[in-house]
Amino acid sequence: MRKLKRIKKIKKFGYINGYFSKHKSNIKFKNDKLKSDLFQKQKIKLEYLLKEKQYKKYLIISKFKKIPIIKIIERRFDNIIYISGFAKTKFESRQIINHKYFLINKKDNNIPSTLIKKGDKISLKKKFYLYKRIKINSVLEKNRKWLNIDKKKLTIKIVK
Repeated sequence: MRKLKRIKKIKKFGYINGYFSKHKSNIKFKNDKLKSDLFQKQKIKLEYLLKEKQYKKYLIISKFKKIPIIKIIERRFDNIIYISGFAKTKFESRQIINHKYFLINKKDNNIPSTLIKKGDKISLKKKFYLYKRIKINSVLEKNRKWLNIDKKKLTIKIVK
């Protein structure tokens, strides 16, 4: 089954460097900008675990608000949990969100694609404080000026 999906993707997109094979793409483009845009889109979708429908939604929002699409995608709930170091992988961050480990502004939320706004406060539920799985990994913690991470209280506040 996996091999069939892979073959379909190769037929559709060609060989994307670093994803399918080391060989160059077989797609013939009239314009190099079109090719680079397509590969950039595929790279974003793979990195942030987005589906085509979600990507289009964020693209519409970015055009309407005149904000780069990456800034919007970075504000997703699952991405913030991953960046702050509560999860080792993006898949793990999605899973712990689905199991309702976190509160946004003292309210339950189990939707990983929720867009977090300025001033929102994300906190871990008290019953999950002692879980070995929930630790802030300082290795994964990236320097983000728009996030305030409190390691003692296990909270995240969106500053900008």
